[in-house]
Amino acid sequence: MFNGGGNMAGMMKKVQKMQADMKKMQDELRKKTVEVSSGGGAVKVVMDGEKQVQSLIIAPAAVDPEDIEMLRISSRRRSTRQRKRWTT
Repeated sequence: MFNGGGNMAGMMKKVQKMQADMKKMQDELRKKTVEVSSGGGAVKVVMDGEKQVQSLIIAPAAVDPEDIEMLRISSRRRSTRQRKRWTT
């Protein structure tokens, strides 16, 4: 039924190598950070590879209490988009 069993063993080795390579790449992504700004530099965000915000800095001159949430959301979205570029 499995003529050429050596081919099956070879394929399994390739699959195992691919899995190891994928794990290595995922581990490397976890260690990376991305820094982006929005609002003309008024907001700066640093996000790690696990989508955790490491820092969020808002320039005092840019702080209008009604704008803070919008700026935070914009910066988070840009960080997430940048991270997605690493994986595509």
